[in-house]
Amino acid sequence: MTGKAFESEELRVFHKACREGKTLEIANAKFISPDLLNTRSVVTGRTAVHEACANGHRDALEQLLKRGADTQKTTFLGGDTPLHLAVNSGNRSAVFLLLRHGCDPNVPNKYSATSFHYAGSKPTIAKLLLRYGGKVSLRDNSRKTPWDRVHEECPDNRELNKLMKEAFDREEEARARAELARVKEEEDRANAKRREANEARERGKIEKTASAYRQWRGGG
Repeated sequence: MTGKAFESEELRVFHKACREGKTLEIANAKFISPDLLNTRSVVTGRTAVHEACANGHRDALEQLLKRGADTQKTTFLGGDTPLHLAVNSGNRSAVFLLLRHGCDPNVPNKYSATSFHYAGSKPTIAKLLLRYGGKVSLRDNSRKTPWDRVHEECPDNRELNKLMKEAFDREEEARARAELARVKEEEDRANAKRREANEARERGKIEKTASAYRQWRGGG
């Protein structure tokens, strides 16, 4: 035993085709089973979908999706989803394809960064993520939000920064409303418990009075 991890030649060849965007090879790879389709490489920690997305190959991605590739699986090293990698590659059509396929733009990786954090220098992709529910106020491990990234990397794009600010304000308002609702719910529960306790005490007093009265009548 050498301790070296095993990776089949079929998987290496298939991942290479995805990395290079060779759609015909992907379509004709009959030997790739559903399990192998979603297997991470022991070398890169990526699946076939990760390779296609990281290298901006939209058509290769579409072929993989048709074969039932898992778009939720993350990379081994950074915990990136296919959407993280597609956004980082700058291929808007690949990003659009993943979003239409149901990928969540708010899933964090190991650094608490969502795919939106990688769109700071990509205005058209940032707008697309906004349209599909990407949150601009989520913070990564460095305490940066997607809006921070856009403001740093595209400070002169007034339209995008305006959209980001409006989205940020909406999210902050929604967060404040949710916090107020949570506090009110806790207060309502506490008040309900106090009412129950008071009612129980009153019932106890009434029962005690009734018991004393019964004893008095019985002794009379």
